[in-house]
Amino acid sequence: MYWQMALLEPLQRMLGLPAFLSRETVEVTKAHLNYSSAKAKRYLGWVHPEVEEVWERIISDERRLMASRRGFLNKLRHQPTVFTLAR
Repeated sequence: MYWQMALLEPLQRMLGLPAFLSRETVEVTKAHLNYSSAKAKRYLGWVHPEVEEVWERIISDERRLMASRRGFLNKLRHQPTVFTLAR
């Protein structure tokens, strides 16, 4: 996958896209990401935010990023998003 991504990176940048499929992405997937929040809860009293709050932050950040992009693909990318939460 590493060499395939090396070929995709310049193509993505040429189209004005961020290189989300890259050699770095392949390297990161090799990492072991097994973390626990137990220590933060124990020592800092940290509480994980509600799922709805997290998603609202993610959606607003993504919309802000999409609006700041330049290039002809921006018009295709920046579409209104219908977001509903199942309860």
